[in-house]
Amino acid sequence: MAFLDKLILNEGEELVSVTRAHWLAVLAPYVIIALIFLAPFFFLWPLFQFGSIGVYVFFVIIFIAIFLAARENRRWQRSMLVLTSTRLLWFEQKGFFDRTVTETFYQNIQDISYRIKGFFQTMAHFGSLRVQIAGASGPLEIKYLPNPDKIQHVILDFREQKRAVVSGADNEWWEDRISAMSKEERQIFFSNIRNQIGEEAWYNLFRPKTQSSVKDRNLPEALL
Repeated sequence: MAFLDKLILNEGEELVSVTRAHWLAVLAPYVIIALIFLAPFFFLWPLFQFGSIGVYVFFVIIFIAIFLAARENRRWQRSMLVLTSTRLLWFEQKGFFDRTVTETFYQNIQDISYRIKGFFQTMAHFGSLRVQIAGASGPLEIKYLPNPDKIQHVILDFREQKRAVVSGADNEWWEDRISAMSKEERQIFFSNIRNQIGEEAWYNLFRPKTQSSVKDRNLPEALL
């Protein structure tokens, strides 16, 4: 939980849930690592017949097994889906020093689906979650989550709540929409506007205007 203690929540934001991969999904790597760890003990006598070289090989294999176990445990512990009252965050730990973080507000989620495939996933009820985020090049796929249907339901509820707040606002709803965008989404949004209205109209938006020019000139038709 020390890792989650570093998670910065915005004002009024609350932590809702933290979900890691189902233990069955990570069982196979641990079994393989355990076999690697035990292997030199089965060949202890033949290895020691080679003297110092055999001892060196024995401890190297033990060290590799411990390293792989620590790496796998770190990956599992720090790869998690975090749901707050306003955001979805996916932390993917790929190695000791390799981590990817995906973050989005619920109102930016365009589509979400889940898939439970195979005998073990059906019996243990775990599967993958597929999230399509506005402005993203492709869907976000999170594998081996327990109870993906319940997670989908929670996310959809939050999305509808946030969209209802935005659509029910009387004034300046677009400010909330823009503030909810990530940096990449804002770049795409303003780039689309710039392409639609043209370079001259785009630069005119940022030029200071006198009181008379504001009265005499209207916005380009592309903005209406």
